[in-house]
Amino acid sequence: MVSMSHPLDSTLGPMAPFVSQLLAELAATGVTISRPTVDHLCYRAATLQEYRALCAVLAESGTLLVEGMIGGRPIATYQLHQPLLAGEVQVPCIELAAPKPGRVHQAGLEHIELVVTS
Repeated sequence: MVSMSHPLDSTLGPMAPFVSQLLAELAATGVTISRPTVDHLCYRAATLQEYRALCAVLAESGTLLVEGMIGGRPIATYQLHQPLLAGEVQVPCIELAAPKPGRVHQAGLEHIELVVTS
């Protein structure tokens, strides 16, 4: 799968290789999805300050769809103006999660969520 760079790679890390690796690992388990549809890619901030700074960056690269409190911390989802491409797979949204109160998290790309139709 050919990975494409994205303008947010310099801020969030190389996103397309991350998505491609997760899809390859899923396929290696025997789960076959002929045309995977990715709902979003999640990035977890290490601090609330980092979360707020990244919200400002993502607001320039996309449209805020929703922000709410989940598990005692804010989580926001942005629809990207330029979707991420990982081969033929498009990722339309970035979910940004602040750390849970009282927990230490390393900042970075965390997971993708797939749409499963059957």
